[in-house]
Amino acid sequence: MQPMPKLAIVLALLLVATLARAQEPAQIPPPLKITRALVIADSRARDGQVFRSPGELRDSIALLTLWQIPFDIVRLDTQTLQKSTFVDREGRARYGVILWTARHDLLPHEFKDGEIIRDAVEKSHISLIAFGDRIDNPQVQALLGVHPGEWHQLDASLELSAADHFITCVGHPVPELPDLPCFQGTTKVDVDPTAEVLLQAGPFPLLTARTIDTATGTRAVWIGGDAVRLLSGAQSDLGIRLLQRSLAWTLGAIVYHDFDDSVLLRMDDPGTAQSSYLQGWNYPNLTPEQITRDILAPLRRHSARLSAFCCPGYADPNTKSILHASEVDRVDVFGMRQNVRATFAGLRDAEKTGLIEIQSHGWTHMDPDLETPIPGSTNWWSGTVDGEWKEDRWYREFYDLRRDIPVPAQIQSDHLKKSLDWLENDFGHRPVAFCPPGHAVSGDFFEYDPVMAGTIHVDLAGVKPGATYQVLFGEDEDWTDLGRVSANERGIVDAELPIPPGFWLDATGYLTINKESGGTQFVAGPVRDSLGFDFSLPIRSSVGMNSDEKELFPKAVDVLTEGKVTGRLEPGRYRPAKRPPECTYMAAARAGAGLLLDTSCHLLDKDRVITLKMLASEGFPEDVARALARWSGMPAVLRFHDKDIDENPRYLADALNQFDATGKTVSYVGAEELSAYCHAHAAVRAADDGGIQISLDYHSPFCAMLRGRPSRWTLLADEEIAARLAGDGGGCLAKGEPSPTQMVTVHPEAPTLVHLTITGAGDTAMLNLHAAQ
Repeated sequence: MQPMPKLAIVLALLLVATLARAQEPAQIPPPLKITRALVIADSRARDGQVFRSPGELRDSIALLTLWQIPFDIVRLDTQTLQKSTFVDREGRARYGVILWTARHDLLPHEFKDGEIIRDAVEKSHISLIAFGDRIDNPQVQALLGVHPGEWHQLDASLELSAADHFITCVGHPVPELPDLPCFQGTTKVDVDPTAEVLLQAGPFPLLTARTIDTATGTRAVWIGGDAVRLLSGAQSDLGIRLLQRSLAWTLGAIVYHDFDDSVLLRMDDPGTAQSSYLQGWNYPNLTPEQITRDILAPLRRHSARLSAFCCPGYADPNTKSILHASEVDRVDVFGMRQNVRATFAGLRDAEKTGLIEIQSHGWTHMDPDLETPIPGSTNWWSGTVDGEWKEDRWYREFYDLRRDIPVPAQIQSDHLKKSLDWLENDFGHRPVAFCPPGHAVSGDFFEYDPVMAGTIHVDLAGVKPGATYQVLFGEDEDWTDLGRVSANERGIVDAELPIPPGFWLDATGYLTINKESGGTQFVAGPVRDSLGFDFSLPIRSSVGMNSDEKELFPKAVDVLTEGKVTGRLEPGRYRPAKRPPECTYMAAARAGAGLLLDTSCHLLDKDRVITLKMLASEGFPEDVARALARWSGMPAVLRFHDKDIDENPRYLADALNQFDATGKTVSYVGAEELSAYCHAHAAVRAADDGGIQISLDYHSPFCAMLRGRPSRWTLLADEEIAARLAGDGGGCLAKGEPSPTQMVTVHPEAPTLVHLTITGAGDTAMLNLHAAQ
């Protein structure tokens, strides 16, 4: 009979709140909310499956995923809210918190369900979190206790208005404003007396908290600033931490895996044929000795782990077929030995140490169509060193870069399946992560129904009579030419210009009115996010530009009395966006991958792709070191190639030393482990004795590694709940089912942060932390 697995629980405590606050007399804690969030979205949900577009919608569900908080999404562009959205048949709340991300101007119809939202919060006692200027609903404003006005640029430093509040005890000094793009502008709000301002810049509130009902622990938080930049991009660390603590405050407690100070090491290309045929990329596959000396040795010294993304298929022009890379041992066209057989043998031995894991880099790293000739040339099979083989666009598998066309969905699925099957045969286990060669993918855009095409109206007054202007929309190097407009003899422009179907959602940046010879004269915007389905933007001359805009548009000298650009999607013409069928992200999800890594990181499920943009993915160790130097709570990814090891045997050792030099205690996470935690769910419930019950769900097949190995979790609890658990420093009993009861010691001071390590969990783990007697 197999012995019953034991549940080993190790608790280490960090005091996050100030000591004075921790020693205040504990009050009866409010009830814990159910650990499940409802995200209220608008048309930016697009197809409802692939969440890649920038903004707080994508980023908030990405963070819920990284923090193991289960969630549902309701999109107001295609769904209506009902009482049953929020409560079950018995009238019990389905959710503990609502994350409001919807903009009224991104709905194709008038929103009339505000009273249902108010009842969900006030009567069903579901907490609420909202972001930036996404608060144009009157009922949401009333619940938050904030009322928005105009958008303002900020030039003042951040100030903590309530440094001892649970949400703002972030454990780090508040940075200066210029380092935080997400807080360089905000919607100015008036705050009700019932809400507390926690963070501000000069006279502008940036973070508010309101207790709606003390008895039920129903709370509301508004996080201001630029919602698009708040949770991802440069210097979003503070926004991420504020959302995490806001979730803990509004729910009562959350349990999550802490990725702080962690690095994912990703090495690409073992097994690929490109190093045998591509000039400038010719090098020998790694030998077992190199793997042992230059990879395993530094990994062992630093207790690190490496994810190697391999291709098991090797394109052979001699037979015009795909060979098993694990059987290749030959001299390539440059006279260099390519003993891939030995490389794979070395990687198999390395895997046994637990320091390396094997993941998928595709099947061949090659264009799927090596047969069809290129006009005026040959195909790849018949290529030469100075001919088609030197064209690097052949060496991409999931987008036909050589012909600049997408790869059909069925071919992608076939290649992905073969990659996973062959690697499973070579290494004895099926990869869970996938990296597309060269980061080239097909179908990474949305398609819009032509019925959504429309027009914008440009009105100008007081310009030079008879002047003709070119109208552009965009930013940086990405501009769309909308056409030309001309002034009449009175200096008035009254013109309509056509716009494509996706313009309402995808257009960001400035609308500029330009002389063909004299540069930009007038501007509207900037649009930080989607334009919306009913918009009106003032058009400004240099007189109305700020200093940054004057520097950006230095040729603006023409006179303008007034101007505006307006647009409105006609009722009944809205259709949700769709991804094309050849979308590589969805193909990988359907093939059974749980994680896709390119220049970012993407969580894959059968019907959903979520871009985890807040993960720093860098190609240079020094950039990863800089990411480690600041807090983000997210792993940083170092991506490199086996070529880097071949050219510099100390590459990995030097990188790991550089990470240690940051002064952080760096931990290393593999792609399989990252995928496992992102597919797990964690919940906190109130126990009958006033304590709490923690449950962990590992049912997803991607969580397999967590069932048999120790998993590490962090409990972040509201101060009052944590104080009740700690009591006067007595023992805190933790019970794991079906494991026997064990005693756990708790720090005598009231903690808000508790670390747990759980072993032998199976598909689920459950433990009770009882209230101190």
